[in-house]
Amino acid sequence: MRIIIGLGNIGKEHTHTRHNTGFLALDALRMAWKFEPFMSKSKFFSSISQGVRMNSTYLLVKPETFMNASGASIHALLHFYKKTPDTILVVHDDKDLRLGTWRYTENASSAGQKGVQNIIDTIGTQIFKRIRIGIGPKPENSKTSNFVLSPFQPEELYKLEKLVFPDIISKMDTESFFKPF
Repeated sequence: MRIIIGLGNIGKEHTHTRHNTGFLALDALRMAWKFEPFMSKSKFFSSISQGVRMNSTYLLVKPETFMNASGASIHALLHFYKKTPDTILVVHDDKDLRLGTWRYTENASSAGQKGVQNIIDTIGTQIFKRIRIGIGPKPENSKTSNFVLSPFQPEELYKLEKLVFPDIISKMDTESFFKPF
C-alpha cells in the first residue's frame, strides 16, 4: 500500500488558498486516476480516497485538521497500517518555490513549513518523501501567514491545474517514480 498525503486547511474559506495546494493536487490526482470520492475517516482524522494503480493500492489522504496539526493524521495512519515514515509521500505548498514549479525531496527539513514541521515533530523523523509545489514568490512586504492563506488569482489556479498538476501526475504514472516507495 502506498500513502499519499496532501496538506491543507479544512473549511470552505480555505478551498482555493495557497496553503491548500496539497489538497488541490490530491483532488487532481483522484480525478486523473478515477479513484473513489474522498470520505471522512474519523479514526485517521482525514478524508481518504482509495484505489488501485499499477497493481498497488493507494490511499490519497487529506487530513481533516488544520495544516499546522497534520501530524496527528499521519501518525494514526502509520500506526494503523504498520508503515514506517519513509513509505509515505507528503504533497504541500512551498512559498520559496516559484509558482509553476515543483520539487521532489526526501529526508529534508521543514524549511519553515509549519504543517511539515508538525509532521516531523509528531512522527519523530524527517525521513519521508515530499512533493513541494511552488506558490511563490511571496511579496517582500507580505506577512507569510497572510500570503499562504490568500486565495490564488484565477490565472495562478489555471497554471496549477493545467500545467503543474498534470506534470506531477504524469511523473507519478511511471513505475520508476515510486521505486523508492
